[in-house]
Amino acid sequence: MTRNKKSMLLCSMGTILVVSALMALVLLGSFTRYQRIQEESPYNRGRLLVANDLEAIDQESYETVKEKYYLLDLEGVVIYSNINQIEIGDKKNLQEELQIDHAVLEHHNSQVKLVFPIYNQSKNVGEVNRFAVFYVEKKKLEEDSLLNSWWAVVFPIVLLVGVIAIWLIVREIRWKRKVIQPIETLIEHSKTMIQGNYYQTIQLDRKKDDYESCVEKLYYYSGLMQDELRHKSEREEELNKVQRELLSCISHDLRTPVSTIKAHAEALRDHVAKDEKRREEYVITIIQKTDILSKMIKDLLDHFNAQLGQLAIKKEDIYIDEYFETYEKEWSVFCSHYHTAFQMQADLPKLLVSMDVDRISQVIYNLIENGIKYNENVQKEIHLKVWYDEFGHKIFISIKDNGLGIQMTDIPYVFQAFYRAEKSRSIQIPGSGLGLSICKRIVEAHDGEIEVKSKTNVGSEFIFYLQVS
Repeated sequence: MTRNKKSMLLCSMGTILVVSALMALVLLGSFTRYQRIQEESPYNRGRLLVANDLEAIDQESYETVKEKYYLLDLEGVVIYSNINQIEIGDKKNLQEELQIDHAVLEHHNSQVKLVFPIYNQSKNVGEVNRFAVFYVEKKKLEEDSLLNSWWAVVFPIVLLVGVIAIWLIVREIRWKRKVIQPIETLIEHSKTMIQGNYYQTIQLDRKKDDYESCVEKLYYYSGLMQDELRHKSEREEELNKVQRELLSCISHDLRTPVSTIKAHAEALRDHVAKDEKRREEYVITIIQKTDILSKMIKDLLDHFNAQLGQLAIKKEDIYIDEYFETYEKEWSVFCSHYHTAFQMQADLPKLLVSMDVDRISQVIYNLIENGIKYNENVQKEIHLKVWYDEFGHKIFISIKDNGLGIQMTDIPYVFQAFYRAEKSRSIQIPGSGLGLSICKRIVEAHDGEIEVKSKTNVGSEFIFYLQVS
């Protein structure tokens, strides 16, 4: 059981216990009140019943009294009576009339005899000058007692039930406002996401209540789901855009070498080349154009994998000085093939570097090849320089040429895919326009960065670095 569920269970149990305790206290109080009313003197209940009559007697309006009674003076002589059996002037034993401490309970079948002193209002206040003797119907006193008893029991219970009902209503309203309404909002928000709207956000009014933490988590994970769906939607749109660009570039870049290969192949088939030297030239051209196609296809595959986050990088620890010593001859031969001078300057200690040898070689080859392709000088030059930054623990690699250079307005875009798609293309400078974009991906996969410095008609210098293990 989670902490939130335990808190909610404890809260519910606490509520039940509090309500039960209140009910018990109310019932106990009601029972006590009922007992007290039952034990209350009939004299007091009777006094309440004949209160108006006593007031009328005080004002000497004897005939207006509703209950049966007679008046006695201090000698016990009847001075007024509305009872047929008792006449004015009759003599009563005053001691017997008053012997039960003003709470006379002489039962005459269905009546109760009650005696009350009458005080002199015109002379000395508090002086008794008469006694009123009432004969009250017993059922009237019992009905009054029963009414008070029931009211003493029912009223607290009704009050408690009312309080509990109000509390439940308030709790229901609060529950709806804090839980039900946020969930309904979340449902409507989910409907908008189903329709493809991943940018509309919802906010939760954060509170401290335990049960609201579940709603807060629901909002949180709904937000994560929305972010993930939005990311996938943007990624899908980006891939669709890349696909459209690829289709456009492939149709343009592949058309020229394919047409050239086809033309030369048909010339060989039709025996257009009459001598062996001419046929050899045709075959060499076909091989060159096939190499161009192979490289373009490889670049396209690498670009696709990079876009999908699946560009294969297999790092291994190698000694960086040995790596450059090994590949220096290969780069020199490659440049010689294109009648380009190659120089390498490497001042490196014996350090281990974690890198993918094939991918880093791909970057260097691509930068060297670009330096050769975009160079119209008779004497083409490529300078490769490597050095170690001991403060930053980085290996810097620089490839510099003396070619056409890059205009300042184009430098911010050279590492974008299909950069050449916006340039005029020619058969003399073939390529997919993906080389530098792939180089940037490879360098960043090695936790490095690549940049370019260039000046028109002077040349370009590409610099990138690798982190030392």
